[in-house]
Amino acid sequence: MNPNKHPSAVILAIGVFCLTVMLGIGGPAAVGLWEQSSSATMTVRAAVTSPTVTCTTLGSNDGVRLTITGVSNPTTVSVAAKLPTEQNYGAGVAGLAVLNSAVDITPATLVLAKPTIANNDVVSLRIAITQANLNVVTTEYSYVKIFSQGKKAQCQATL
Repeated sequence: MNPNKHPSAVILAIGVFCLTVMLGIGGPAAVGLWEQSSSATMTVRAAVTSPTVTCTTLGSNDGVRLTITGVSNPTTVSVAAKLPTEQNYGAGVAGLAVLNSAVDITPATLVLAKPTIANNDVVSLRIAITQANLNVVTTEYSYVKIFSQGKKAQCQATL
């Protein structure tokens, strides 16, 4: 070792800094240079599925059964109707009971949902489903035909 050689300024600065941190001189400012912290945030959301509706014609075309899937614990259904030539749905019928995830719609229900429905009209339905937790989800089903002077209804594949 050469006694005439002096330590470099960088080595001297690191040594003084370490000594300061170890002795606590400089307090929080010195410790703060060495302290690291982090936090992570995670949001978990349930998968959102759209309800689907399948239509089955009842008996001798006395009405239709709308079976609702993709919704947990449906309790009531509201149905509004519109004709293919219209932009907006009618006022609708609220509070239809759901039994085993299905609701039966009669021609009388459809006429209440849309008073201007006439014989041989095919309507689209907007179905609002209220779940047991009071959340409301909405879906649409098209192609329910009213016929036989407004006394019969059946599911249609298309217009």
